[in-house]
Formats: sequence, C-alpha cells, structure tokens
Amino acid sequence: NDLPPRLLPYLAAHKKRVTLKSAPSTTFSYLGLNLQDKALSDVRVRRALALAIDRVALKKALFDNMPVLAETILSPQSWAWTKLPDRPFDPKKAERLLDAAGLRPNKDGVRLVVDYSTSTDPTRLNMAIAIASMWRKIGVVAHVRSMEWGGFYARIKAGDFQVFSLSWVGIVDPDIYRWVLSSTMWPPKGANRGRYRNPEVDRWLDEAAVDENRQQRAALYAKVEKKMWQDVVYIPLWYDPVVVAFGPRVSGFTIHADGDLCSLADVHLKN
Repeated sequence: NDLPPRLLPYLAAHKKRVTLKSAPSTTFSYLGLNLQDKALSDVRVRRALALAIDRVALKKALFDNMPVLAETILSPQSWAWTKLPDRPFDPKKAERLLDAAGLRPNKDGVRLVVDYSTSTDPTRLNMAIAIASMWRKIGVVAHVRSMEWGGFYARIKAGDFQVFSLSWVGIVDPDIYRWVLSSTMWPPKGANRGRYRNPEVDRWLDEAAVDENRQQRAALYAKVEKKMWQDVVYIPLWYDPVVVAFGPRVSGFTIHADGDLCSLADVHLKN
C-alpha cells in the first residue's frame, strides 16, 4: 500500500515483470464536517456538499478506479454492516438544497466559503483540490489548507476546522460508531470530532454496547448507520484498496482486507 496511485497504471502495463493485485479494504475514507459551524449545522448544506462530489470521477482520476464506493464506516465484510442507498452525484439537487437553506449566489456566483483542511500528502492534496473544483460549480468556494501531519491532526482533534479529509484504517468492530457518534465522545474523550449530538443515536449505541444478542445488536447498529447517513455526519467517499505488487519469483501471497502481512508466511521464492 506504499505505492503512489499514479504509478499503478504503469505497473499494470508491465505484466511480464510485475504482478499487480488489489482488493477492497476495511479502510474508510471520508470528509469530516464541523456540525457546530453556522453553515454546516444545516443538514441541507451538508447534503448539498455530498451530492456535488463526483466520487466515480475522483476514484478513476486519482486512484486508477480501484476504491469501492462507501456509504458508511463498516465495510460489507462486517456482520454489522447495513446496505444503504447510494448517494448519487447530483449538482442540480445540491443547488436546490443550498437555495432552500438561504444560501443564494452573490454577484460573483458564490454562495458559501469554507476552509478544507488536509495533510501535505500529494494524493490527499490532489483530492482536496479536485473536490474544491467540484464544489465551485455549485457556488461553494473551498480554501484548501495543506498542513504537515502533526499540526493538521492537532487542529482536527481541537475542532479547529470546517471540512477535513481523513481515513479510518482497518475498522471491523461496530463499536466504532460509539467512538465517532456518541455525544459523550467529543474530543478529547473520543473521536466525535464533528461534535454530533443526537439523544436517540446515543440511546441506540448504549443499548448495542450491552446487548448480548448479535441479531438485536445488528438491528440497533442498522438504525445508527441509517441515521448517520441521513444526517450526513460525515461525507463518505470509499473503501481504500489494498494494493500489492510483486515480481515473477514470488508466489503464495494472499491479500487481506485489513492489510495484514501474515500471508508472508506462505510466500515462496522461485529460483
């Protein structure tokens, strides 16, 4: 997974020298939103921002079309995953939502200005610039702020942001929803960085944490996932791919969704 996405098409073209394999992972990429922000506290604005992102075009242009689009944190490999509607790319509907929220374009066509925080990673920076370009078409100007990792992460934990992009890596336990959605988990205690608060969701999470019946827990987490999707607590992007490249002497390597390297124990090198 250390291969820059821009190199993948090159490697794929050299099949005699390099074998390139990929599979969906349990790493969830998303945009975080500050729900205490005056504009972003309106769910219509958050929905508009989500609808204005062409995720299919993004993953084709930046990631060689390898990611799998996501609607919630847990991947389909989890027992607590729930099938949710696919959020389409619909800039016209996004504009109508912004109109309804009272954000009409000024003489320069600008409805809203937001700060978009990201790291200095080239791929993340390119993604932020691409998303900012898509938002500009519906009248939202995003100023991309690129920072070194330590400063960037410190600001996210402190709630000093409007929009940011990050990933949850290797998530398999549904209790992640307590960590990122419960009103008791605002930083520094937890990772509810957007400061989401919903008493009903809190109750579902509390019940799921102590229920010993997996089927009942799954039903509770399904409610949480649906409400999270409706409220656009985060803007889901995709599940990152696990990518591995190896030479002709290597055989026996199996890809694991969490990026685990334990299958190296079964790898053989041909003479």
